[in-house]
Amino acid sequence: MNIPKFNRNLGKVISQLRDKIAPVLPNLVALSGVQILNAVLPLVMYPYLLRVLGVEKMGIVFLAQALCQVFTQWVDYGFSNTAVKKIAQTSRLLDLRNEVANAVLQARLVLLVTGTIVYGAVVWAVPAFRAHYHVFLFSYVLVLGQALLPYWFFQGMEKMKFHALMNLISKIISLVLVFVFVRQAEDTYLVNVLLGLSTCTSALAGLIIMITSYEFRFSGVTYGRIRSELLEGAPYFASNLLMAIGNSTVIFLLGIFRGPLAAGLYGMAEKIMQALRAGVIIVYQALLPRLSALATISFSEVRRYFQSMFPLFSAVFVIVAVGIQIAAEDLIRLFSGGVFEQAVITLRIIIWAPLLSLWSVPFSQIFVVYDLRQSYFTACLLAMIVGVIAAALSIFSFGITGAAIGMLLIELTSLLSLTMALRWRYPHYSLIQV
Repeated sequence: MNIPKFNRNLGKVISQLRDKIAPVLPNLVALSGVQILNAVLPLVMYPYLLRVLGVEKMGIVFLAQALCQVFTQWVDYGFSNTAVKKIAQTSRLLDLRNEVANAVLQARLVLLVTGTIVYGAVVWAVPAFRAHYHVFLFSYVLVLGQALLPYWFFQGMEKMKFHALMNLISKIISLVLVFVFVRQAEDTYLVNVLLGLSTCTSALAGLIIMITSYEFRFSGVTYGRIRSELLEGAPYFASNLLMAIGNSTVIFLLGIFRGPLAAGLYGMAEKIMQALRAGVIIVYQALLPRLSALATISFSEVRRYFQSMFPLFSAVFVIVAVGIQIAAEDLIRLFSGGVFEQAVITLRIIIWAPLLSLWSVPFSQIFVVYDLRQSYFTACLLAMIVGVIAAALSIFSFGITGAAIGMLLIELTSLLSLTMALRWRYPHYSLIQV
């Protein structure tokens, strides 16, 4: 073996990888801080809540959070894609940037108002939700906070340190409020209210930073401008909403047909899994601005970028998932204060969902950066329909364990749908070369 030649080649590979990571490193670090906080908070807060409220009451809280997550996608619309792209393109043009920011903020407020009406109707129409209507109605503060949160502005400006600061403020406040005010089972309705109020505080801090550091000024925009933003983001909105519904369907079906206790057992495993899924969000948000720039050069650059980065990301996710599988029983005991065998089994299954979600990132980002909105919606619709049907059959057959299998099926159908859509409809954008 030629050692000097091997060392030179290894050094070259490391240098190339460093050059590719360097442009996104500041955002990657900031987003890592955001998502680490998002991952650590449940591991600190929910063990306390499970001991104070019990598994069944927490099942109600988890159900309300899942419903709010769907309506969070409603107010987020497609702005996590379209607004980020527009802010990035107008980052040096103050007037145009302010126009975009005002249009997005006001469009989100319109969506918040319409979403409030639909949310109330859903809570009233579903008996399992209506039985705990006070928890569900108070939980809508979570959606309010998300509607006001200007994370998309800082992502587009590639200044995610401010998003990290907003997130830190929110998490510290929420932790303090929960420990101070939630002291008995009767306080169940307060949990999501306090989490939502902390997000509202974070959103206010973000708006203040926009005004003081980026010369943002509030101004009215025309109905036509808001309508234009909504129409442009519609395919992404539909796609994101479908995926949110698909992911929430698992716990909805458990809560409706198996009761809050089953939702609580599944929910505690899901919260641990989401600590790993936070890494997928880091990867997606950190890479999108860079990929948008590479896409203007050539698709070959985009493909090479993915091929150089994702084997490393995948290896990290596999190592962490294996570790969590091995320690699943201890993690559930630490998380809940007891040993719940069904929760342990659930965790050992769903811990592989983030890896499937990670593998979907390159394909979904191709649709975004090349503006293949309609095809993206079609692929997501197909994935949601097939995945939800498979998940429902799995839940009805195997209960809580079936719910965990159903989550994997939803992620797998999403990955396959996006992959095949690119391969068959846009072979020139396919990442898989045969």
